[in-house]
Amino acid sequence: MSDPPLYTPLEDERFRALVQNLADIITIHREDGTTIFESPSAARILGYGPNGLINRIPFDAIHPRDRPAVQAGFRALVAGLSVTDPIEFRFRHAEGRWIHLEGVGTNLLHEAGIGGIVLTSRDITQRKLAEQRIRHVAHHDSLTGLPNRSLLRDRLTQALSRARARDELVAVLFANLDRFKAINDSLGHRGGDELLRQVAERLRGCVRDTDTVARFGGDEFVAVLAGAADLPVAVAVQKILQVCAEPYDVDGQPVVVGTSIGVAMHPGDGRDPDTLLRNADAAMSAAKSAGPGTFRFFTSDLNARAHESLQIEAGLRAAIQNGGFQLTYQPKVDLATHAIRGAEALVRWTHRGFNVPPGVFIPIAEESGLIVQIGEQVLEKACRQCAEWRRQGFEFPIAVNLSPRQFRQQDLPATIARLLEQTGLPPRCLELEITESTFIEDPDAVAADIANLRRLGVLISIDDFGTGFASLNYIRRFAFDVLKIDRSFIEGIPREQGHAAIVEAVIMLSNALGIEVVAEGVETAEQVAVLSAYGCGLAQGYYFSPPVTAEEFTALATQRPFALLPGFV
Repeated sequence: MSDPPLYTPLEDERFRALVQNLADIITIHREDGTTIFESPSAARILGYGPNGLINRIPFDAIHPRDRPAVQAGFRALVAGLSVTDPIEFRFRHAEGRWIHLEGVGTNLLHEAGIGGIVLTSRDITQRKLAEQRIRHVAHHDSLTGLPNRSLLRDRLTQALSRARARDELVAVLFANLDRFKAINDSLGHRGGDELLRQVAERLRGCVRDTDTVARFGGDEFVAVLAGAADLPVAVAVQKILQVCAEPYDVDGQPVVVGTSIGVAMHPGDGRDPDTLLRNADAAMSAAKSAGPGTFRFFTSDLNARAHESLQIEAGLRAAIQNGGFQLTYQPKVDLATHAIRGAEALVRWTHRGFNVPPGVFIPIAEESGLIVQIGEQVLEKACRQCAEWRRQGFEFPIAVNLSPRQFRQQDLPATIARLLEQTGLPPRCLELEITESTFIEDPDAVAADIANLRRLGVLISIDDFGTGFASLNYIRRFAFDVLKIDRSFIEGIPREQGHAAIVEAVIMLSNALGIEVVAEGVETAEQVAVLSAYGCGLAQGYYFSPPVTAEEFTALATQRPFALLPGFV
């Protein structure tokens, strides 16, 4: 027969009343981990029945991957060290499934009447499941279930890192369906969506489990084949072409669609994701020109895009020298008052009489390193303009995007401090926007960089939230001042229930943490109504105003109320 519980203060009615209805689990342990007390909630949450943990050392019920951290924390408590951060771990339920707990501990070994390590554990299973659903929706295409572009980039980056370490080849296959627009018009959007789902399923079946197939957008798909070689890749591509050429059954109607595929090989055709994707895309265009159902490897004569990139890079260098970049400004609008509460500065560039889209020249500037000089010019112009608006009586801050490369510059805090001093702009009026991809690779280093910037007094914003790999934990960890929800989620509400649920959850969490939320890409009154109901504070998008010149922005900000804008009429 097992020994009775050793915790004698159970006879204290006040103590029993205190723990009787607690939602959290309270346990007390000896130095060796033996449980000498458990609150009633332990039986309810863990399923082991009343006193099911008594006289047991519960570490064996903790998931093997989480056990070392829990044991290390427990040993630290026993040694009298301070352990303030909660530890998340998985605990095996009596029924065999894993539940997620978050625990904190206190050393009361020398406390009269207790004499043990007191652990408080909270059931966070539902929260973890919700975060998993959010991550899956954020990183997968809602139509096909394949990885989306952001997850593709992460997988490709990992594959290239492994290939460099092992001296292996990586093949990037860029596939595009032939005549899909005509087929989609014939079948209707519902039939076109069903065809895309079936194509995705066939592509998935043509590669190994270790490979990645992603939907790049529209009728474009990308496959990443690791540990590849030229001949096996050609065989794999032929297999894909053959399988995808078989008729599809769409609502009982046979549909035949061809596929054009371009192939780029690491390291010969590129050593980074952007270059490989760009070259595979160029090879796909060549395959499409050759006729339906064909493929091409990237070759030097397909390097027209690379030549164009060099021309753009030369133009960027000239623009840096002569101050050839202009800024436009898009207002951030308070959804409650319809007043302008901020501005986002957006860089524009005209080259040889043509407006070059930022999506074209920014990646080239980032790859060449010119983004650092361009970014400094943008910061300087934006700070001067915001300081001028302050002299005119406007108090709102201005937001400026920092590219990953610019953010990693060691002298960035000094540069910003100098620009603030030169322009006379108070630090609280400058908001620095960083994207998720900036801090995923090395969160600890980014946390230190953010801390250095915070010491200047500027605001820190996470831009395009939901398009990368940031979890809700990152929001809490970095304590951003502002969170901007990416337009890809906003455009889906209220039709896409999954997107709406994510947006509502992110807004609720941000509001609870005191983080200001900005919804990007707002274009309809319906979106405004839904966002307002969710408690979103600010929004920007063409519903209110496109990016405009400084003079036009001043005119907008002067209007009282801002509801006179076309979007509110």
